[in-house]
Amino acid sequence: ALRQTRTEKRENTIKWLDRNEKNKIIRVVNDISFWKKENLMKRNRLIIYFMLFGGLRLTEVANLKKNDINTNNLVINVLGKGNKNRKIDMNREVYSAYIEWLEIDKNDSPYIFTSQKGEKITTQGIQHVFNKVKEVTKIHDLTPHVLRHTFAHDLSQLGTSLNIIGDILGHENLETTRIYTSSSKDERKKAINSLI
Repeated sequence: ALRQTRTEKRENTIKWLDRNEKNKIIRVVNDISFWKKENLMKRNRLIIYFMLFGGLRLTEVANLKKNDINTNNLVINVLGKGNKNRKIDMNREVYSAYIEWLEIDKNDSPYIFTSQKGEKITTQGIQHVFNKVKEVTKIHDLTPHVLRHTFAHDLSQLGTSLNIIGDILGHENLETTRIYTSSSKDERKKAINSLI
C-alpha cells in the first residue's frame, strides 16, 4: 500500500463551506427570531463574521479586546499562536457588524465578547453558538476551523497569493497555507471543463 504523506492526510481532512452553506449560515446569524434577543443575534453574528470574513481562530476571537480594533483604518490587531501579533484588514461585513454590536453592547469589559453574565466569553461559549448554528443549518462538518478554512479557500479562489493568505492567517510555513487552499474535486473538474 502507498504511504500517505502528512500533507496528503491533512488535505483529506480539510473542509470548507460552499456558497449555499455560507448563505445558510449568514441567514441564520442575521435572524433575530432565531436568537430571540437582538443583542445575542448581533454578538453571535460578529463572532461568526470574524472567522468567516477574517479567518480568526476560536481562541483569537474569544481573546479580542476593544482596543484591538482600529476603526479609523479598519484593522484588527490579533494576538495569535505563540503570542505573535498580526494585523488583519476588516472587510465591510465585519466592520458593519462590529459597529452594530458596539452600539448595543453596554458592557464595560475590555473584551469585545462577553457572556450573558458580563464576563469574558469562553471558547466553550463560542462553541455553544456554533452548535446552535450547526443544528439549524444541518451542516454537520461545521466548526470554527471550517470557517477559517472557508475564508482561506475563498481568498485562494479569488486569486490571492499563498504568501498573502499565509500572512493573514498567521502561518509561518507556506505548506500549511497550501493545505488550506487546496481545491476540491468539483473545482478541478470545473476548471478543466472551462477550457472547452
